[in-house]
Amino acid sequence: MAWMERNTTVYKLSDLPFDTQGKLTLIAPHLVRVYIPGYKFPMDVGSWCYSVRRRKSGDNTREESVINLVDTDSYRTCRRTFITNYLDYLSQHIRLGKSPASLKTSVGQFNALLIGVTIATCKAWTPSSIISMQLEYSQNI
Repeated sequence: MAWMERNTTVYKLSDLPFDTQGKLTLIAPHLVRVYIPGYKFPMDVGSWCYSVRRRKSGDNTREESVINLVDTDSYRTCRRTFITNYLDYLSQHIRLGKSPASLKTSVGQFNALLIGVTIATCKAWTPSSIISMQLEYSQNI
């Protein structure tokens, strides 16, 4: 297995590219990292397109701790839609005026959920299903 570091693009949630109809228009979601209010470094959400990934560094004081190295053979095309929908969901939080603390809690709960769940059924992951899973998960913690 060959580990690869991707050349990612970093966005703020408020700067993600949307078209005139409000649809998120990411050309390469697998190469995206996003600054989430309340987090020190941008999240490597693009690495979720790969089923095999690992942290570049274990040192939490450095940005490398949130960059994931990936196995390029584990790339899953269907996960692109998941990432786009998840970023749209997060952007809606910002547009609705949610507080950074609320957003940080939401993302933290979702990350905890992802640790225990494999994104196997990509087509089922829509903004509304993400909200439902997150609500159900948060009620059980």
